Amino acid sequence: MALESLQTAERELVFKLVREITGTAFSEPSRHEVIITNVIRRVNANQCLSLKTYLDYVAVNADELDHLISAMTIHTTSWFRELPHFRMLEQRLRDLGPLLIGQKFRFLSAACSTGEELYSVGCILESFRRQYVGFEYELYGSDLDPISLEKGKSAVYEIEKFDAIPRAYQSFFGYRKNITTRTFSVDAQIRKRSFFFKANLLEIENLDLGNFDLIFCRNVLIYFKAEEVETTVEKLLNFLKPQGYLSIGHCESIQAKTFEVTCIGNSTYTRPENLKKVSDRQAINVLVLDDSKSICDWVKNILKTHGIQAHAVMTPDAATFYLKDHLVDLVILDFNLPGKSGLEWLTEQRKNNFQTPVILFTDVQAQDAPQI
Repeated sequence: MALESLQTAERELVFKLVREITGTAFSEPSRHEVIITNVIRRVNANQCLSLKTYLDYVAVNADELDHLISAMTIHTTSWFRELPHFRMLEQRLRDLGPLLIGQKFRFLSAACSTGEELYSVGCILESFRRQYVGFEYELYGSDLDPISLEKGKSAVYEIEKFDAIPRAYQSFFGYRKNITTRTFSVDAQIRKRSFFFKANLLEIENLDLGNFDLIFCRNVLIYFKAEEVETTVEKLLNFLKPQGYLSIGHCESIQAKTFEVTCIGNSTYTRPENLKKVSDRQAINVLVLDDSKSICDWVKNILKTHGIQAHAVMTPDAATFYLKDHLVDLVILDFNLPGKSGLEWLTEQRKNNFQTPVILFTDVQAQDAPQI
């Protein structure tokens, strides 16, 4: 016999679990009913006769725990939802124009649900990548719900949602047909630059994510308590690069003075130090990779006399770590390095779409150069 409803104590237990597992506190009765309906559906799907029996089953079944978490979260997303945010991104990239060459744009979709938001941004960035040779991007999506994340990773969606995608970007999708369903999938170039991971937004500061040019955390903060909104926003702001933007939902707002941020319109914020024009940055920024400190200092001093900013590292791993958070216009690379050669390191970077020009700096004899 299927379970049809929950007793008051059982409902309170469900909401207590929602709070403990997801950190959210839904105040609207309609949200409460959605969650209760979802949980009852999972109880019946596993042929359990009561909520207690179901929770005992969840305690020993990790796969079902994933489904319970999914049932306890609210999923409201769509393609190019809240379009002004996407128009703002398009305009920002147009303003940068040729300055995009050699740059890597990093985007974070916090609470990304099933991935439509992330891939919508991907369409815009892929369009500009095809215009500006050397421009690159990475898309990161985080969510607490593993079921939604798996759908995002699959990048396959129901054909009924296709018309919501602006015509200018529909070419970035392809139809997939089988006997029972008609679906569409995301362009391979966008998928290869997309990364999904499970994370609780309230604990995101514990992750080593690097910094981002743009962060979306939209229509999520309304489910948190006021004090949690404040700490979460501060954490996200700490992940921004210079010139970085944080966009929240159009129905949400934060106190700009509290976070020392400036609203630039459409529920999008940046800190005052992030408002410097891109053209104001150092004309050339160079990374020097050489295992000799004296050589590093010598090269840096030469560059400095010409007004060129340089940062030196002495190992391939240190160079890789530096490039996660910094944009460089040129790499000066030693051939003989500890652990792996400069050429081996460069080959690894090129496989990861690293397009920045490189000058090989070495004492190899001229007759041996063709072997490099």
